[in-house]
Amino acid sequence: MVDSTDVSTRALLAAQLASELIWAPDGERRFALSDEAVALARKSGDPRTLAGVLGMRSLTIIPADPLHQRHRDGDEMLEAARRTGDDLVLFHAYMQRTPPVLDGGDAVKAALLLDQAEELARRLGQPHLTWLIGYSKAGLTLMQGDLAQAESEAESALRLGSQIGYRLDAMAFYSEQIAEIRRLQGRLWELRDRLRKAGQAPRADPVHAVLRYLCELDDEEAGPLLDRILAYGGATPPRNIAHRPALDNLAVAAARLGRADLAATLYDALAAEGETFGHGTVAHHCGHHYLAHLCLAMGEPARAAVHFEAAAEVHERQGVPLMLAESLLDWAALLESGEVPGPKAADLRGWCRTLLAGRGALLLERRLSA
Repeated sequence: MVDSTDVSTRALLAAQLASELIWAPDGERRFALSDEAVALARKSGDPRTLAGVLGMRSLTIIPADPLHQRHRDGDEMLEAARRTGDDLVLFHAYMQRTPPVLDGGDAVKAALLLDQAEELARRLGQPHLTWLIGYSKAGLTLMQGDLAQAESEAESALRLGSQIGYRLDAMAFYSEQIAEIRRLQGRLWELRDRLRKAGQAPRADPVHAVLRYLCELDDEEAGPLLDRILAYGGATPPRNIAHRPALDNLAVAAARLGRADLAATLYDALAAEGETFGHGTVAHHCGHHYLAHLCLAMGEPARAAVHFEAAAEVHERQGVPLMLAESLLDWAALLESGEVPGPKAADLRGWCRTLLAGRGALLLERRLSA
């Protein structure tokens, strides 16, 4: 029994219980416990407690809090961590400040946060911390469009994670990152058998990445896998850390497989997220990109064109060249169909050509040349 006057302990216990419920089907109890923990932590006046509780909240509260609130909580967490004078507390604060920054698509700020965390990891000398930095940096490098460097970093993180006893987690993170790298390199077919095997256990993939990549391959197993996912989970993913990337990947499936009814449901779920980016170990395009493809699946090319233009603007603003190139190619293809007015498709393709030079994204280069 915890003494009712021990506010710090009560705060930490409530936060820990909320984090234990991260994969529970209903998020309401988790959200309530997290709210209680934060209120208690603030009442305690102890910066270590506040930093720890807000750090756990950054994972447990997604997607209940709007992004601007998560940014405020993140800044409060960092300030509390600095006041502790403890490098380990500050390391975890930098790491947990990164997800909402990535949700906003700010790769530059995310890189700065990871660099600061990496410096602390060097001082602390704990291999586990170095591994956390390693796979996080691999995902960020991939977002920034350097495929060769991202592959090198992903492989290094896999080796280190395996060496220090985290092989299963390290392999899961590596598998999603290497799949996206191979997709952009035009080599996703190399992973077809592995993806098909993984698709036999869809509950082990809460973000539905395997479904997305089987769809990218136009594999005959994609449709049945989507049906199994919908049968056990429905079209709306649970409200946990996998919620947004799962929506993105379901959107790819709905668009590629021509499921108009599902596309309409997913459009409504993603409609407010056009300017934000889903991410797990791999960053996704901004929401407008997926909304555009959902519109095409629903037979609404004019709305799709609006979203493709918005996606190009967001991707250009955030400096993510391969995401921008892919949105431009998709927009150009729609313009070339003659269904919608807009800029010259040739101009979009010319812009795309400058983005792809020297990046090894053969998938996009082949589309550009087609």
